[in-house]
Amino acid sequence: MTTLVIGGTGMVGPGVVRALAERKENVVVLHRGETRALLGPEIEIVEADRRDPAAVRRVIDRRGIDTVIDLACFGPDDARALCAAITPDLRVVVVSTVLAYGPLQQAPLDESRACRPTSDYGRRKLEADRIVAAAHPTTLVRLGPCFREGCYLDGQLFE
Repeated sequence: MTTLVIGGTGMVGPGVVRALAERKENVVVLHRGETRALLGPEIEIVEADRRDPAAVRRVIDRRGIDTVIDLACFGPDDARALCAAITPDLRVVVVSTVLAYGPLQQAPLDESRACRPTSDYGRRKLEADRIVAAAHPTTLVRLGPCFREGCYLDGQLFE
């Protein structure tokens, strides 16, 4: 199995990449070159624009990708670009945000919970989720706020 991780150097990405590598999966990280990639030497890093479907498709085709994990699908434009790049045979996982649900009053949440986001970020992510899910069978993961050492707390935590 060869997995393409889009956004593998951000908040959540390095942990996902390391977990896949520990399972002896082949991992390719699509990286835009703006964040320093602190991944092991066994990880192939390809610099490309995630919003360029042809560039992403070349990475998929040339490396025999069978799974795409998108950790950087932040809005509708990203979602449309992903949909244009993927093929029907790929497994697709999109990592979203719990903010797509809106204010949280109980946990755990499941798919039966209505989505009523109250922030622009939550609304953009929800629209992206819906675009990808309508176009391709997708596993959607909605994470809570994630921070790594050295990061600042932002409004997400308080929404």
